This record gives sequence, C-alpha cells and structure tokens, in this order.
Amino acid sequence: YINLAYLYRREKRLRDAIEVLKIGHKNVPSDYFIFFNLLNYLQEAGEYKNIIQAFQGKNYIQMEHDPAISNLLGNAYYETRNFEKAIDKYKKALSIDPESQLLFANLGEAQLSLAMKKKDKKMLMKAIQSFQTAVKLDPEYAYSYLGLGKAYRLLGRFNEAIASFRRALDLDDKLGET
Repeated sequence: YINLAYLYRREKRLRDAIEVLKIGHKNVPSDYFIFFNLLNYLQEAGEYKNIIQAFQGKNYIQMEHDPAISNLLGNAYYETRNFEKAIDKYKKALSIDPESQLLFANLGEAQLSLAMKKKDKKMLMKAIQSFQTAVKLDPEYAYSYLGLGKAYRLLGRFNEAIASFRRALDLDDKLGET
C-alpha cells in the first residue's frame, strides 16, 4: 500500500495515493505506518478535518513516542482554527522531542493566533518565548523570525519587529512573496 501510494504521489496523483492508503488502513488497521502515511498525504491535500476524524478512536503504541504524529494533529487543529487543541498537541510533541525548533515554531504560531483571537497579551508573550526558543535551537529557520516579528509588531515593539522581519528575509527572500 505504501509503495503504491508513494508512486501515485510521485506521479502527482495524490487523490489516488490517499485512496490506496485508505484501503490499506481498512485492510490492515494495525499497521501504524499505513496510518501515518495516510495522515501525511491528507495533510498535503489540505484535508485537515479528515485528519482529525481519522484520529478518533486510534491508539497506536507508537503515537506515545512519535512527536511527528502529535505535530501532524496539531497542524490539523491549527488549520481548522482550533488553536487551543493545536497548542496541546504541539506541547505533547515537545514533551517527546524538547529540542525541536519546528515544534517550538509551530507552538509559537498557534499561541500567536490564539492571542490575536482572544486579544490575550499573556498568550502573546508565550508566543514570543516559543519563537525565541525556536530561534535559539535553529538560528537559520526563517519562519521563527517571521513569527517573532509578527508578535513584536502586535506588542508595538516595532524595532524588534523590523529586526526579526529583516532577519527572516535575509534567510529566505521568498518570504517577501507571502
């Protein structure tokens, strides 16, 4: 199932890849790797509600030890604007891998979005802390600086926002297109 899905995806037939993995998951429900690949392809297709739905009632032993699965579910919650649950999943992933700059950057984005939604300055400060940790872990990851810049801008700390945005663009000049 995984090999066939991979080939479909490679041939830009993502829908076929997903269908093969759904069949594989139905036929071999105990196979965590089929499940994990299905979720990744659903994420690639932007089917976030289907990811959340797929998790219902699932309890693979690997899920307790794999930060990628919690990150993936966090991404699905984030994209469906359930920022509280996204934060919970990113924190779960960080409890498994506390040195992941990507997880800290994702946590920062969810905290930033929740802070904006609820106009919560304390949450905004948590977002800054998460982005700062991400920057410390990987000073070459542009998106951490981008998030940090957004958070500083919201706090009215414009010089810090400018410095963060400039650093983000120095690292990835394509960020200016977004």
